[in-house]
Amino acid sequence: MLTIQEVVVGNVAILDAADLLNDARVHHDHEGDVGSKRPFLCVKVDEGICYWVHVTKQFKTERLCIDQWKIPGSPEWMSTNQYINDARKIFWGPVQAFVDASKIELPYKPHVRPSVTLAGVDKVIAEISSFDPDWG
Repeated sequence: MLTIQEVVVGNVAILDAADLLNDARVHHDHEGDVGSKRPFLCVKVDEGICYWVHVTKQFKTERLCIDQWKIPGSPEWMSTNQYINDARKIFWGPVQAFVDASKIELPYKPHVRPSVTLAGVDKVIAEISSFDPDWG
C-alpha cells in the first residue's frame, strides 16, 4: 500500500481505478471504465493535492513510451514496455484519496517501488501541456 510519504513526483503506484472514479474527492477527465488494478504515475504534488496519469503496457503510436526514464523497481516493471495511456486524462485530488485507492497494492519487497526520473516526468508534463497549454 502506498504511504503518504511515497506520494512524490515520479513514483508509480498500483491504484484501484474504480475507487478513483467513484471517489468524490478525486477529479478526472476520464469517461468510461479504466478497470481496477492499474499503475499510475505521480506527475505533480502541490499543497496536499497530487496529480496522476495512468500507465499501460499496451503500445499505440500516439502514446509516450517512458522506458528510457524508468528507475529500477520490480522485475515486471523493468522487463515490460510502459506507456502513458492518455496524457489528456489526469486524475487529481487530495493525497489521502490516492493512498486509499492503493489498498490493493502488494508490498514492494525485496525490490523498491517503481518510479520514473524527473526528466521522464518532465516529458510527461510536456505531453500533458501539448493538449492543455495552461496545465502545470
